[in-house]
Amino acid sequence: GGVTCSANEYSDGGACTDCPADSSSAEGSTAIEECTCDTGFEGTPGSTECTCAPGWYSLQGVCALCGTGEYSTTSSLAADASACLSCPSRTSSPEGSSLLTECVCVAGYRASQNGVACSACVAGKYKTATGTGVCSSCPAQSSSSAGSTAISDCACEAGYTGTPGTSSCIEDCDAGTYQVASSCTACTAGTYSSSVGAVSQS
Repeated sequence: GGVTCSANEYSDGGACTDCPADSSSAEGSTAIEECTCDTGFEGTPGSTECTCAPGWYSLQGVCALCGTGEYSTTSSLAADASACLSCPSRTSSPEGSSLLTECVCVAGYRASQNGVACSACVAGKYKTATGTGVCSSCPAQSSSSAGSTAISDCACEAGYTGTPGTSSCIEDCDAGTYQVASSCTACTAGTYSSSVGAVSQS
């Protein structure tokens, strides 16, 4: 029998030859086509040139993932992270993204599609999820600042009290009235309330 070549080599007519740069093979490979590009590289098996795959860039001869909030759509041997492009405004992407559409709106921002700059949810609305989607309205008698990311950002408006982010914003009662459920009731004859926001007659 013939010679058995080590990993990262192939048999070339009886002698063992190293796989091309940035590629490897299993032990016992018998043809250059069994040399495949290493992780992060791409190219035709047996090719003499493996390049960094989309979503990767060349870092001192090794392919490295583009960072969070970046993407790369082309194969490249660029010598630095310049192959990775920044996502549009108010979007982010996972590490190693290879498509512009992997750039999605961050929470509190919206767009009709992925891969475009996103706009803040207007005051009085919030959005907890990333990606496309609509902004949700704050509960009645509450509001939030633009770009809010949670219902808990919705605070009761002036003249109302309650727990932020709940539907329990109720009207502050004027002096001479007190709170019953969600409405203000006049104090009975012969009694009074000197404080604003009273919740009982006593």
